Amino acid sequence: MPLICPIPLDETYDLPEGRFKARLVKVRPHTKQSSMGSTQLVRLLFEVDVPSLRNKTAMAGRNFNLDLRRQSDLRGFLEAWRGADLFATCDEQLDLEQLVDAPAEVVLRHIKNPSHQRPYVLIESIYPPGALWLTADEPIELEQAA
Repeated sequence: MPLICPIPLDETYDLPEGRFKARLVKVRPHTKQSSMGSTQLVRLLFEVDVPSLRNKTAMAGRNFNLDLRRQSDLRGFLEAWRGADLFATCDEQLDLEQLVDAPAEVVLRHIKNPSHQRPYVLIESIYPPGALWLTADEPIELEQAA
């Protein structure tokens, strides 16, 4: 009897700019060390539905200081995605792991660095599902030299 084992798609972080459906797949805490001491960070990692990348698992992430005070980057990101009610229903803490598998729509933007061959892909903003006009599955046209 054959033993069939599926081969998962390779992951890629080399994504085009645009507006795409996404799903939070991992919340990863880590610590950044510097001469000023240590900073607690969290990385939110999303699987992104990029129509032109059907043969790979498209991934994008964003790092934040682990800070949920009003006006913090992480809180603003979460409120834009899940609404301010997310914090109204919490007592004194929020379990970020509870957000895993939650759908979203993200805007991806490239940040170019001359010392790197490929651009850094930034999750510029996040929205609840159904909020954006998504980037269509169109062939990428290369600019023609005149």
